[in-house]
Amino acid sequence: MVPDTLLRFDAMIRTLKNTILPAIPVDNKAAIEQASLLIASLGVMETQIPFAHAFEVSEVRELSSLIDVLVEIFERNAATIQEIDRIRIKDAQTSALDRAADPMSLTSDLQDDGRIIRAEIDMLIELADSSDEQLFNDVAM
Repeated sequence: MVPDTLLRFDAMIRTLKNTILPAIPVDNKAAIEQASLLIASLGVMETQIPFAHAFEVSEVRELSSLIDVLVEIFERNAATIQEIDRIRIKDAQTSALDRAADPMSLTSDLQDDGRIIRAEIDMLIELADSSDEQLFNDVAM
């Protein structure tokens, strides 16, 4: 039998609680505190792991929707439209949404896609900030 991820987390938490933590001298408060924090963190991760992929899919879709709105705002402002790289943005979106639609895609790849789209969003916001006041106000809304 190959244990699944949640079973492995449970085993790590039990080992830390039942073997490692009791072996730490009671006067080593810092080590006890750190081991307890590690146990709690692993417990949180154990509850989040089943939802990680769905969260990343949702995140990529939401970021893609946001960047669509931002590009639309920029397209209404002819003065700055030349400054945005619509092809690069569309490529990042297409890659991310294709991966989000594939149930076999890796969560880490979705996280990378999300980082790329966030960087594009940051670039658009910075561009709006350095542009005319109307564009900035449109983006801020």
